[in-house]
Amino acid sequence: MEHSKRASIVIVAYNGIEYLGPCLSSLQREVGPRDEIIVIDNASTDGSTDLVRRQWPHAMVIENMDNAGFGVACNMGAEHAQGRHLVFLNQDTEVLPGWLDALLEALESDDAVGLTTSAQQYLAHPGLLHSAGSDLHYSGLIFLRGALQPADGFAHRTEKVQSVVGASFAIHTEVWRELGGFEPEFFMYYEEMDLSWRAQLAGYGCLYAPKSVVYHDVPLSGVSLDKLHYICRNRLLSLLGNWRWPTLLLLTPGLALAELAEFGFVALAGRWRGIWAKLKAYGWLLRNCGSVLRLRRERRSTRRVPDWVVLAERTWTLQPREFTGGHVGQMLARLASIPLYANGWIAWRICRSLGW
Repeated sequence: MEHSKRASIVIVAYNGIEYLGPCLSSLQREVGPRDEIIVIDNASTDGSTDLVRRQWPHAMVIENMDNAGFGVACNMGAEHAQGRHLVFLNQDTEVLPGWLDALLEALESDDAVGLTTSAQQYLAHPGLLHSAGSDLHYSGLIFLRGALQPADGFAHRTEKVQSVVGASFAIHTEVWRELGGFEPEFFMYYEEMDLSWRAQLAGYGCLYAPKSVVYHDVPLSGVSLDKLHYICRNRLLSLLGNWRWPTLLLLTPGLALAELAEFGFVALAGRWRGIWAKLKAYGWLLRNCGSVLRLRRERRSTRRVPDWVVLAERTWTLQPREFTGGHVGQMLARLASIPLYANGWIAWRICRSLGW
């Protein structure tokens, strides 16, 4: 398929008028005539779309009548994109010079690369890293690489990572279409982890591009209950949708232990309300078993890599970086990592021997 543009930059807006100005201003020096900006507005009430149309008339603006969710809005933007590459950027980011070229150069460095992700620093604390891609545990738990560390330590080497981070990443348009884009069921959170997982099952890798740098307005602490609910729910949805049934059975002990670890995380982050958010996630899954079965059916057509290959690249231990629970939490994580590692190793050996 012919593409009239090099890159289509897709930004989902939701009551982000305070962010959109600085974000789009930082993009002005990055985009050229071969690129396009697409803003999808999820029913903002703060005049976000008027700001974009007034100050950036060259940007395409698509307005939703209600909040369709992050994933659905991204899918809508991708449908209108003319670029050979899709680039997704959060509204609360500001890009640094060279951000786009570095992201795309890494994407085009090897035919086996399907997605690339940026170095993300805290907007309020430049030089402090929020993420350099993500590590994924086989249970679907996400651990941000380099979180809360000096950015200089992750500034020099392009590396393979297990997942991109959704605030700034790129993907070949054809790979996006092959995979079907983001899963609409997620609404928000974990979309990029699930996409990265599906890309790996289809034979594509993810790269961290250190010269592609963004500032991201992420709080150093605190997490909303809605976020906890969607994180817990969508992790399980992705987990059940991507591993084959025999692999899930082999990993059952480790998955049960990971559930206990996540209970500890939500209790630390939201106390009893956090635990309620996780219980609500279980309730949703029980009421929507059909969604899990649909995901599994849809993903068969793009699966080309056996589970044992993906499992070998997963993290088998707990590596908490943002919420560690202090010395007690770190000690518990180290203790839990022993049986988690053993379960991962045994499951990998069996899957590999049987070709699963």
